[in-house]
Amino acid sequence: MSVEEIKNQFETNFFGVIRVTKQVLPVMREQNSGIIVNVSSVGGRTGLPVLSVYHSTKFAVEGLSESISYEVEPFGIRVVIIEPGVIRTNIMNSSTAAKKANKISIF
Repeated sequence: MSVEEIKNQFETNFFGVIRVTKQVLPVMREQNSGIIVNVSSVGGRTGLPVLSVYHSTKFAVEGLSESISYEVEPFGIRVVIIEPGVIRTNIMNSSTAAKKANKISIF
């Protein structure tokens, strides 16, 4: 994958989470309560071949969620991570990494 393709995947899966979180935190802090629900993946807990970059973005979401949970707890805010397992989707047909998987390395 090109660095640009990798950046695009992080923009969606990781920086998207950060942008939404930054928008809701002021309101939650003001009301001294809230729950941030981040959707990760089982792929955020274990890596598999072919989807290395996807898994990397989900590991990043896991790390962010776990870390900010400690930071926002004093404000009455909880962070929950949803980690769906394998679900039949079109990811293998639409993923840039999967399309390039027949190469020696996606990097």
